[in-house]
Amino acid sequence: MGISLRFFLFLRICKEGEDKRFKFIKPSATRFLMTWTLQGMWVSLCSMSILTAMSSPTGFVVNGMFFIGIFIFISGLLIEVIADYQKIQFRNQP
Repeated sequence: MGISLRFFLFLRICKEGEDKRFKFIKPSATRFLMTWTLQGMWVSLCSMSILTAMSSPTGFVVNGMFFIGIFIFISGLLIEVIADYQKIQFRNQP
């Protein structure tokens, strides 16, 4: 999901220029540090499940729950891509 988000944000920055929210955060070192730290914490929390599975002696367990997780991931990715496309189409209308 990170790749599609990066692509979407890159296209938005190319079209609109710098993000207005970043202009508010950038001048203040404490706001910038807080934002950077919270993003790092979020990445760490999200990656805990994969890190736990990789460090387990049994590794990945391929069972019904594994395939349900794959299905949910692909469904979420598809919904995100469709929503981004619809948002772009909506914003392009005058």
